[in-house]
Amino acid sequence: MLKKNNTSLNFPGPTKDSRNKLNELIKRNNENHNIFFNDRGFHNHLVHHLIPAYNVGATPDRLEDIYKMQSKIQRPRQPLHERTITKENFNNHLSDRSYWSDYDNFFQNLLKESKVTDVLTEYLFRNQAMYDRVFSGVVHPFIHIGYGLEYDIPILIAEGLAMCACTGDYQGKIYSCKENIQSGVSKSPRQIFDEIKSDNEFVNLTRYEDEDRIEDFIKRGGDKALSKYTSQWNVKPDRDDLQNKLRELYEITGLTYGSLTPKGKEYFKFDFYIMHCLTSAYFLPIYLDIVTPEQSALLLKSHFSTLASFWVTAGRPAFHLDHLLTYEPHIKPNKNNPWLSVIEAVMITNDEHMAKSLRTLLLADEMYGDFNGLWLKSAQATIDWVKGVPGSVAKQFWSFSRLGYEQSWGPEETPDES
Repeated sequence: MLKKNNTSLNFPGPTKDSRNKLNELIKRNNENHNIFFNDRGFHNHLVHHLIPAYNVGATPDRLEDIYKMQSKIQRPRQPLHERTITKENFNNHLSDRSYWSDYDNFFQNLLKESKVTDVLTEYLFRNQAMYDRVFSGVVHPFIHIGYGLEYDIPILIAEGLAMCACTGDYQGKIYSCKENIQSGVSKSPRQIFDEIKSDNEFVNLTRYEDEDRIEDFIKRGGDKALSKYTSQWNVKPDRDDLQNKLRELYEITGLTYGSLTPKGKEYFKFDFYIMHCLTSAYFLPIYLDIVTPEQSALLLKSHFSTLASFWVTAGRPAFHLDHLLTYEPHIKPNKNNPWLSVIEAVMITNDEHMAKSLRTLLLADEMYGDFNGLWLKSAQATIDWVKGVPGSVAKQFWSFSRLGYEQSWGPEETPDES
């Protein structure tokens, strides 16, 4: 039976049959598929789609449909190498995606005999090479481990740790930068972002045409420049400050996700990288519930630095919150409770990223109230303007362009309302 973490969303609807189906599909995915579905290291998102749908009450048939749809693009699981991964050679093959099955096999066996918190401490928090990878790969290792922690599913925790081992360490150069240390009285995230926005040093550190926005930013010294600012957001390892800083992080993440579209645009855009900071934020309360206060503070700091790097490399786009809060949705919401339409979208969308994003916005509203409508309006605009909900007229997916540059706002298709 699936055991739900009490810091995440709880909905009526999941049944014994749907729980059994979810467990079956998770096991089938692990036995048959690689965690990377192409040579560029794009991630297998099967469980990232299945679990949000299950959480809001999807039937076994709907879960099977999601599996069939997502499995079409997956690659088969690789055989183990003759010399597989052991504790002694653990770091020898980091970043090598051909060793994912070996790392997965290592962690599957380890979790059968060790507590999850002990494994995370030894192989994530005390292994700097691993920690530098957990927010890399557009935060996917952190997310995948988070799904395992949410429902206490060791298979997924092992998969996520193996994914982490096979991911590059470039993002760690942002949040593990020596300049990113605690310093003085903490500033608010919004104040830090405003000061970065005013600093012309960043003009030459990012470019619209960069092929790899984070790695190119680091090559120009952007990690050091950014860390001078992110170090001013201090997190103390005590319960009250952790909860206060978690709320601050949710608010700046929601603002950065939902309010980057200027007034006057006929369409909303949502940055693909920043969206992953939103979806990964869902798991922060779950991690904080089981890891130590010191580890929790480190995770919050690292997540904030990651978000800041995604926003800066998007061209430091301005916030247009008033435009978002006055948004009138194209798909008419349920008149009795507009969130019911969002919950349904999580269940029926064919876009796994939409399911994850909407679920995080639901959790944010549950934890912190409506925040003047930020969470709901962001969810409604996502449903309207990101292709993925049956019956929607949206013709665009997530934005890979840099929304702080005018080139990102050229002509593009808008919904056909005829």
